[in-house]
Amino acid sequence: MAIGIVSSDEFNLELAKLTPHHNQPINTTVKQIEHGRAPGDNAVPQELRKIISEEANQGTPAAELTKVFDVSPSSISAYKHGATSTASYNKPDDDLIHHRNDVRLKISTKATNKILLAMKHITEEKLANAKVRDLASVAKDMSVVARNMDGDQITQNQQNNQFIFYAPKSRDESEFDIIPVNK
Repeated sequence: MAIGIVSSDEFNLELAKLTPHHNQPINTTVKQIEHGRAPGDNAVPQELRKIISEEANQGTPAAELTKVFDVSPSSISAYKHGATSTASYNKPDDDLIHHRNDVRLKISTKATNKILLAMKHITEEKLANAKVRDLASVAKDMSVVARNMDGDQITQNQQNNQFIFYAPKSRDESEFDIIPVNK
């Protein structure tokens, strides 16, 4: 069929193809919303947010948390970063941030204790008898440990601000037209 002017018969034929017949039922499907707020419920309780945040920061997969707590993956991500929703990412909740940092500090302390225990078992004899590839690996891992120990353990939602200043291009005096003025 060409696009353009058509006859009334052609128009009615195409219209009949597109218009549903009144004696045939229209099949519809109603799907329940699986996540989000129930009617009358405005938010996930703060203590539950803390638990979800703690589990997410300890490495529990978001799919598992979604299934157990019936919250969306975006909410889990927000709680993990100390915000109460994706809309409040830039204004995190102080109580949730404090709880998140406490959890991270506990995890960091455990990890540091394990690192120190592992380092205690690395003796000079073991290093002397190790292959070059193993020594390089140990050196690389120890440099990462040293770098992590030098910096701040936990930063509180640090934002990197960038300022861009625009200035007009400088022009030389010779670029301007000379207008003689009679006195």
